[in-house]
Amino acid sequence: MMKIYTVLFILIFYSAAFGQNGFKELKDKVEQKIIHSQNREALALINSNYSNFRGDQKTELDVIKMEILNELALVDEAFSLSQDILSKPNLPVELKLRTHLQRALIFETAMNNRSCKEEINKAESLLSNNPDLKPAHYTYFLLRQASYYRVFGDHKKAFQIAVEAEKYAEEVNDNKNGAMLNISLGYSSFEKPGAALQYFQKALRLYKNYENYSGMAAMYNNISEFYIGQDDYKSANRYSDSAVALVPKVEIFYIVGQVHNTKSKILEHQKNYLAAFNHYKIATEWNEKTNVEQRDLKVQELDLLYNSQKNKIRQAELENDMVSTKKWNSLLTLLISLLVIFILLLLYSLRLLSKTKKKIEFQKQSIFAKNAVLKRNVQEKEFLVRELNHRVKNNLAVILSLIGFQKDETQNVLYKHKIEQLYLRINTIALGHNLFSYNMNSFEKSTVEIKEYSEKIFESHIAGFPKELQIQNDLQEILLPVDKGLSYGLLLNELVTNSLKHAAPAQGQPLKISLNVEENNGVAYMKYCDNGVFFGINDDTNSMGHFIIDAMVQQLDGTFEREDSCYRIVFSVDGKASPGAEKIISVKR
Repeated sequence: MMKIYTVLFILIFYSAAFGQNGFKELKDKVEQKIIHSQNREALALINSNYSNFRGDQKTELDVIKMEILNELALVDEAFSLSQDILSKPNLPVELKLRTHLQRALIFETAMNNRSCKEEINKAESLLSNNPDLKPAHYTYFLLRQASYYRVFGDHKKAFQIAVEAEKYAEEVNDNKNGAMLNISLGYSSFEKPGAALQYFQKALRLYKNYENYSGMAAMYNNISEFYIGQDDYKSANRYSDSAVALVPKVEIFYIVGQVHNTKSKILEHQKNYLAAFNHYKIATEWNEKTNVEQRDLKVQELDLLYNSQKNKIRQAELENDMVSTKKWNSLLTLLISLLVIFILLLLYSLRLLSKTKKKIEFQKQSIFAKNAVLKRNVQEKEFLVRELNHRVKNNLAVILSLIGFQKDETQNVLYKHKIEQLYLRINTIALGHNLFSYNMNSFEKSTVEIKEYSEKIFESHIAGFPKELQIQNDLQEILLPVDKGLSYGLLLNELVTNSLKHAAPAQGQPLKISLNVEENNGVAYMKYCDNGVFFGINDDTNSMGHFIIDAMVQQLDGTFEREDSCYRIVFSVDGKASPGAEKIISVKR
């Protein structure tokens, strides 16, 4: 037995040691990629190996990933990841410090002065309470602090802090932040062009030492822009040529775009307009590649988030299934035990009839008690379902209130309009939850009555529409299953939104909307029209509204046809009847 325990201990020890070695090896590879500005490859390494680790190792990979996302200017994804990191219990202090420093950069990019200062103050407090973290992180903290003052207008303060960072980096032999430090000093020395140039050239030398071609190209380009600011186009052209020569080795797309854009400005000053135009065109193409890359990375991060959430849901479902299985096993064991007891009692009753009657009475009482327990369980189930629906409605009400607050705070008209559309979509779902009636025996029998649902949706739009609006409804009282009812509500909401936004009736005429829904043999026939005769803009078939209309028709297992401002939609009420193949007619507005 002692030998078995010894073998198990050795196996556990070696597996733990292997996990540590594997994590260190991955970190070293990722850090090398980051040093050479190969951020996309570093991100791919983390994503492909993420599931191999647990606990604080996973959290540290999240922090590194957040730093990479910031480098790639994916600040929304970096902010979302920082929220997830800070929500984790027992977060190591060093990872918390790095997260606050990256959040300071996020808020600096967003020009949010107050939030950026709060994150810097939090990082400063952590460094003050944990002096052992200072040698590794104080230089970068000072860089973030200097950048904050420079971005928000205090160049003198920014320069003083950058000088302090340079001295501290020399004290602790911190070479990791050298290039960034000299760039910060250069930008902070705007009143001393000579000194700024020296700092930029030193940063260039450091990038050369690391063979960081993206950093080298960026610094060549910065120095070229510096000479343009000094009207020294000859020197600017020399550094710009060096940057262009490095383009094939540059990993970061937007740097390539900046290099060609600077070259275009120099050629334009030299009146070589054709060459200037060619470089400007190349710069535009690389900027577009940057946008495409960022979009692809956003999609990738969203896919990873979706898969992570899906795995969590799947794990929760498995745990619930295990609990249910244990309950059924216990119940089955109890039933088998009762059956055995009953058979024994039946055999024994052949000999002792009088005792058997008493035992039968005892069994009846036991059954009555169990029925009472089952009845109480059913009552508890009904209460829990009603409470769940009540909480869903309350949560939707809270979400709507938060969206309303956000809309009131938003100054941008476009964002305010988009938030209002989001409000109406979620309000449509909330209306459905307020109206649907549910069946305790089967959720599939829970229904929504579309006539009242449609009227509620129209009321929500009329309240905020500033012009005269006439609505004509002719709807049968049709009951739809809950999932189809919500899809119908979202479809109608998008159609009404489309009419209110785009329909332009004849001069002097109010906007009129008509809706007709009738059922025949399990198939619903829906006709929606408005009296728009002039359309100010063309349809955007890639818009969210068109996407939702197409998706909701598919959710209804239906088809639709459009002619001018009229939609004719056919869909199955009970899921059994088939309305036929989908037909889409696109008419420009």
